[in-house]
Amino acid sequence: MEAPMAFYLRLAWRNLWRNRRRTLISVSGIALSLVIVITFSGVVHGTLNEVITLGTRQFTGDLQVTAKGYEDDPTLANSFSADVADWEAVFGELPGGTVFTPRLTSFGLISSDDASAGSMVVGVDINREAEVTHFLSALQEGESLSAGDPGGVLVGRLLARNLEVGVGDTLAVLSQGYRGEMAAELYSIRGLLSTGQAEVDRNLVVMTLPAAQELFFMEGRLTHIIARLPDVHRATDVADRLNAGLLPADADLEAQGWQTFMQELVQMVDLSTIRNYIIMAFILVLVGFEIFNTTMMSVLERTREFGLLQSLGMRPGALGSLVATEWFLKLTMALSLGLVLGAGVLGIMHQYPIPIGGELAEAMHGYGFMIEAITVSFRPIVFWLPLAAIAVIALPALLYPLIRTVRQTPMDALRAT
Repeated sequence: MEAPMAFYLRLAWRNLWRNRRRTLISVSGIALSLVIVITFSGVVHGTLNEVITLGTRQFTGDLQVTAKGYEDDPTLANSFSADVADWEAVFGELPGGTVFTPRLTSFGLISSDDASAGSMVVGVDINREAEVTHFLSALQEGESLSAGDPGGVLVGRLLARNLEVGVGDTLAVLSQGYRGEMAAELYSIRGLLSTGQAEVDRNLVVMTLPAAQELFFMEGRLTHIIARLPDVHRATDVADRLNAGLLPADADLEAQGWQTFMQELVQMVDLSTIRNYIIMAFILVLVGFEIFNTTMMSVLERTREFGLLQSLGMRPGALGSLVATEWFLKLTMALSLGLVLGAGVLGIMHQYPIPIGGELAEAMHGYGFMIEAITVSFRPIVFWLPLAAIAVIALPALLYPLIRTVRQTPMDALRAT
């Protein structure tokens, strides 16, 4: 004797294709809804991912290693001795594609013939820095530094404007060295940087790492190790792994992901995420009504059929199981089709990105985000969250039609028009 479940599946499958038009309308409606939600989710997560990537890799990096206490007291006293070869071994333990660069950061008084201003002085490894961050390529005027240029600097465009200097002019840097010595030197401006971030452009002087170490009497010492990760979203996990034992045991160091030292970016991402989830919830409510309407119409059209089945001896529970099985098959087909089509739409948008122009592009550029086109994400959450949400919404959409079918009497069903 055939098992009840197998019987319901076979009968439900036959019922679905007795009226192909009704089945195709139901399946295509749910599939289209899933495609819309997946596309929205892919664009949202892709845009946020692009914002995070540009925000971290413009200057700060995805991850930073500093001496413990540096964040609260960012002075040269909270620096550490470092050998690049040792750090090659440390980051070699992390996922492939992780790159890092050493950096020395301090503060000083920057003076020209006409003005003075307090500024951040950053010493960088020219070759490594270009692999980790982008700010060295944001030249508005002049040329970049070379690794063997001890007397040149790059200056933020707003700082240069405040000091009334340009490419080729000379700046004096006055500060305090590692052990309290007077740090003073003259430098020639090689180029002006325009990162799009006003705070950076107003307070940045860049020189080579050897030049900064000589200026501050810090040979062999650093304030930061800046890293770029294959997946910017895993910065906290990688930092925890470094802190768990990968960092040099004889150094009092700590690693932090961008989520710790870029709170403004975290808040912006959180607000955008909340806003996007509200929009997605609104879309899902509309999808829920569409699914309910499709389900209800499908059941109402078959009222007399269900009444006849009950008259022939099918119990209400069995009839409800049959309806539920039919809906399960429809939902499975619809979600599978929507998942494939949604992935296809995202693939097309990835292959042929939609350019961003006009006022939106200008507004983004004003915040330092040079996003030229709409990007999409293929992270798992882009697919499983809409899939789960629509599957959950579909359950209550089935509940009322199912209860109505089970409670109806054969006489009432046969009288229905």
